[in-house]
Amino acid sequence: METTTADRPKLLTVDDEINILKSLKRTLRRCDIDVTIANSGKEALEIMETQQFDVIMSDMRMPEMTGAEFLAEACKRQPESKRILLTGYSDIQSTVDAINNGGVSTYLTKPWDDAHLINVIEDAVRVKQLLSQNASLEETTKRQNEELKSLNSGLEEKVAERTKEIEQASSMLEKAMGDLTSSYDTMVALLANTAALRDKTGCESNEQKQSLALTLAALTKMKTEELHAVEQAMQLHRIGTLSLPDSMLSTPYMAYSDSDKAKFNQHPVFAEATLMGVAELNDAASLIRNQHEHWDGRGYPDGKIKEATPLGSRIIALARDYYDLMSGLLERKKLSSEDALAYIEKESGTRYDPSLVLILVGAIGATNDQQAGKESITLDIVRLRPGMTLAKDLKSPEGMMLLRRNQQLTDAMIQKIANLSRTASADFQVEVECE
Repeated sequence: METTTADRPKLLTVDDEINILKSLKRTLRRCDIDVTIANSGKEALEIMETQQFDVIMSDMRMPEMTGAEFLAEACKRQPESKRILLTGYSDIQSTVDAINNGGVSTYLTKPWDDAHLINVIEDAVRVKQLLSQNASLEETTKRQNEELKSLNSGLEEKVAERTKEIEQASSMLEKAMGDLTSSYDTMVALLANTAALRDKTGCESNEQKQSLALTLAALTKMKTEELHAVEQAMQLHRIGTLSLPDSMLSTPYMAYSDSDKAKFNQHPVFAEATLMGVAELNDAASLIRNQHEHWDGRGYPDGKIKEATPLGSRIIALARDYYDLMSGLLERKKLSSEDALAYIEKESGTRYDPSLVLILVGAIGATNDQQAGKESITLDIVRLRPGMTLAKDLKSPEGMMLLRRNQQLTDAMIQKIANLSRTASADFQVEVECE
């Protein structure tokens, strides 16, 4: 009698010749495997009723039930086992049938080579063990995921309880933002929009400033990542003014008292400090800090001269002042486009980078052409359809941004806009690009 253990792999071998079974069993003593023998397919199936096997090996030619027929039935009863067929060279069609119907992974020809036989069986055992281990790991992973999900659910409930006040305050924003991405671009747009709630005069031309700044930057062959920083900085260039009193936000700079000018001159530093905790906005924060430096070194806050000021900051200064001159935020009166250009050209080489001033007129023309070339149409909510692209930012009646321009509408977004319209009792007019 052979000693067996519960942990050893199990092999069932079937043959109608008892001498062959004994020979196989002697050969397989070299393997760390329990061997069970059966003298027919019927006997083997009866054994399988009470035992599970890692490997099942059968001779092809047997009376009453062929090896192909037995292995096909064994596959139904213990599909996870590995099946091996012993066959002669003349049993090709039967071998094909066994492979197709019995899920045979390997076949051996008679007479067999002992070393090859052992290798084939040990390989089959290893594959079966690996499959079993993999199934066990998958089950463990599934169970652990369920446990983690349960833990997370409990944690979320605790967090929800402690942050109930915050959630109530931001619930309307969450409904409006719905499916928007949490990317940094969206965050920058939200910050700029937050500034616009207090600084409407200063921010109402932000989109035009942004377009002009990007056109200028493109004309200087600026790299993509630098362009992105300019875009972010242009959106947030007045974020530091939120530290100022409301009365200063709509007052022209030239009308400030000396003390007000001193306060205003600190807003780039305040902006950089506000943004420095966000690593992805560090480049933009640096551009915002340096936006009021002058070409001749008489700017603020650091008195940098010429190229010591980052190129992006010099570009922002031009785009900013061109529109601020026309909106009355710089001088005591609003200037026309021609007068704003004349002002900038006069300050070329002192306040502004002369090389950028030379390309400003072309950049303004290109920006105007881009804006004129975009055809759009304003629609009621009921006429919106998935796939339409926003031509302008969609904002609430209070001025809060809901969706960014260039956003492609989805069913979910349209539904959220409709829900917000009903909740806020506001009729939204949505401007979309013409197809």
